[in-house]
Amino acid sequence: MGYQVGWRVVGADDRALDEDAFPQNFAQHEEAVAFVLEKLSAFPRLGYDRSRGFWGRACEDAPCETRFTIAQTVRAEG
Repeated sequence: MGYQVGWRVVGADDRALDEDAFPQNFAQHEEAVAFVLEKLSAFPRLGYDRSRGFWGRACEDAPCETRFTIAQTVRAEG
């Protein structure tokens, strides 16, 4: 098992404008969290809450925000 980080740009109406996942896979959850925190460091306004997860905004009144998720992945056995 591993972890993958996804991102989603969300508008003021909470509608997804764009979304994708980063190509990196992480063996440990802590590595995925560190990756998200590194990405969040580019945003002047950031945070975390249960409903939105990790999020970042360009400024307080920005019309959209970027949200990051960490998902556990399962390797296919072959």
